Amino acid sequence: MVGNIVTSDNIKVDENFNVVDSLDKIIEGIPTLIIGIDNANKTNYKLNYLERKINETTYWTFNKKEKRDLFEEDLFYFIEHSYNKLTHSVEYFYVDFILFSSENIKKVINKIVNNDNNITFHYKEMVYVYCENYIFGFDLRQIKFANFNSDKFLNKIKDNSKVLLDDDKILIEYKNNLGMLEDEIKYIPLLYSIKENG
Repeated sequence: MVGNIVTSDNIKVDENFNVVDSLDKIIEGIPTLIIGIDNANKTNYKLNYLERKINETTYWTFNKKEKRDLFEEDLFYFIEHSYNKLTHSVEYFYVDFILFSSENIKKVINKIVNNDNNITFHYKEMVYVYCENYIFGFDLRQIKFANFNSDKFLNKIKDNSKVLLDDDKILIEYKNNLGMLEDEIKYIPLLYSIKENG
């Protein structure tokens, strides 16, 4: 999950948010938005009506009936903030087969091969592997240009992937989520992981 939203109202957010009706149902360690003054008062914090921040990970806002304009604005910014926090939890490395030393390339490949939970997204000539809080990007054209066998490389990556995503339907499925991530398709394996693992 990307974030918690505590509300007794029906709201429309994507499936990556844990929408619950009480604070005791939140998932610890991810951003939380509490909707409604009554719910926010249950935190026993003195509420700041201008900043609407309880602590470093917890925010509150009015519900639609209390202040609709602030509710909509705060919800939008909370969703954006939650996705930004998610992307900061992983590190992206573009593996450059021309500039990287063969030793560094081997380290990356070994990291991938020695992990059982890789999620790989293959789209056109790019391959993105989500592996232990890293996303590794590979350009198959560059691999060919550097005189490596790109088919052999791709097969090795596929063989060492728990999940392989490799069709255009995946882009359609994650289109709305990618909008919050500046349409960076490299995050698709991460989004898939969140969706499948809850």
